[in-house]
Amino acid sequence: MFRRTIQECSEAIAAEAGWNLEAAIREGAEWDQIDSWCRPALMAMSLGLTAQWRAWGIEPALVVRPQHGPRWPPRMSQAH
Repeated sequence: MFRRTIQECSEAIAAEAGWNLEAAIREGAEWDQIDSWCRPALMAMSLGLTAQWRAWGIEPALVVRPQHGPRWPPRMSQAH
């Protein structure tokens, strides 16, 4: 589940931003490019972990997000 989610996120990011998330994770990226790939990579990793937990039967009850971070954690805990 984790890998499938990373692949799905990578495809979506490539369609919108024109770069490959999986390659950035495997090969790394230059520090001067960190702003463009860090948040999408963190989001994909979080979504991948959540998908894996759910596959194991673990449902997150609460997800805390960084103060200035993206607004995706509520989707993980289904706390719309």
